[in-house]
Amino acid sequence: YTRRFTALYSELAETHDALLVPFFMDGVALVDGMMQADGIHPSEQAQPRLLDNVWRILGPALKSAP
Repeated sequence: YTRRFTALYSELAETHDALLVPFFMDGVALVDGMMQADGIHPSEQAQPRLLDNVWRILGPALKSAP
């Protein structure tokens, strides 16, 4: 299931020429203190890491945009 789910996003990004952030919760989802008490939403402490995860993909694309 996980492989198929992940592959779907890769296929969609390729089909629509869109950027893909592989897993923006990397370094957050399983790290103590990075999730709120509900276990679903990232905490305030997680925000810089989430930004880094997304910016790694988005930043270079914005710099090379016409």
